[in-house]
Amino acid sequence: MDNHTNPLWFCFILFSKHCIKRGMTNREYILAFDTSTEHLSVAVVDRLGNTLSQFNELAFRHLSDKLHPAIEQCMTEAGITYPQLLAIACTKGPGSFTSVRVGLSAAKGLSFALQIPVVTFNTLEVLAKQIAESDNLETKLHIWVEAHGGNVYTTSFLHGEKQCDIESLPAGLAAEKIEEGEMLAGSGMQKYSDAAPSHAQQIHQLYVQATTLAQMAFEALEHNKANVNDLKPLYIHPLQYHKTYKSDGTPLSKATS
Repeated sequence: MDNHTNPLWFCFILFSKHCIKRGMTNREYILAFDTSTEHLSVAVVDRLGNTLSQFNELAFRHLSDKLHPAIEQCMTEAGITYPQLLAIACTKGPGSFTSVRVGLSAAKGLSFALQIPVVTFNTLEVLAKQIAESDNLETKLHIWVEAHGGNVYTTSFLHGEKQCDIESLPAGLAAEKIEEGEMLAGSGMQKYSDAAPSHAQQIHQLYVQATTLAQMAFEALEHNKANVNDLKPLYIHPLQYHKTYKSDGTPLSKATS
């Protein structure tokens, strides 16, 4: 039984709307979660940036079963109720097709029930943000997120600014974009470690942390409305590259003519 046919879900919706109408709210918190890869991250963060609770686990194919229990666990540990949430924050991809949809569906349901906005970010920009906060980046940072068929979703950042569009490329081809001394991070770096260039500085931050996602959401609510209620999944299609490159990144003969 999914959430839309579960009678307990409708009770939750009705109770939440009742609390909102009666003014029984003190909205100071953001519930954030990332489901874009095999790693599940959930957190509750307050306006001051304090993490009240968090959950991180490699969920693999069980992510859809673990998301809602993880949300309940974080809300309980944080000691707050759903009507106290200011917003929901989640990633919109790129990543696993099914996992991205699981996260966005949960965010939409909570947003509807609580009448609050959803703040979304792409997976790679959140990874870049959390790395920038923990490392003094003086050089270009490349992010690889695992994709299907030997590909990675990739882009690069310099001083926090994205340098190019997100692409889906064979790992071998993506590696050619990394110059001496530049940095590399993300789950794709681990998955395709044999393709990662030895001259790159490898940063072992593989997955999005929901705490960073929540902090970015607070900033977006104040300064960047483009991220608010943007619920369209971000899917990056590699079809144009398949026409000219083999799976290992080697150009087809007609591409070099």
